[in-house]
Amino acid sequence: MTSSAESRRLHQVAPPDVVYDRPADPFVAEFLGYVGFLPAAVAGPGAARLTGLPGTPAIDCRMPAGAAGGGVLAFRPAQVGLGPPGAGLPGRVAARVYRGEFFEFRVRVGPYEVAATGLQALAEDAPVG
Repeated sequence: MTSSAESRRLHQVAPPDVVYDRPADPFVAEFLGYVGFLPAAVAGPGAARLTGLPGTPAIDCRMPAGAAGGGVLAFRPAQVGLGPPGAGLPGRVAARVYRGEFFEFRVRVGPYEVAATGLQALAEDAPVG
């Protein structure tokens, strides 16, 4: 079991894989490593609208049963796939760092900057989807 606490408040107690894959709140999500957040609203079963981006695009995502309304979509860098322009949400590589076996990217998506990882050496300012 893993527990995460802050200022004497216990946020979640669960097996490590549950804490990592289904954190109880943003504090727990960041406790086990970097996580990105984008404002979103439920668009239907397994879909969210990214409310902070122009056109509020919809994406497929995992969410708790009965989820409704607005909130925050949380994701880890390894869950962000970088494809060619037009293949997904439009973005631009803001920065990249070579980590030996992979690259770590900072990608601008609308007014936000998100982290992603990948094996391909994309140039800074390269458009991605």
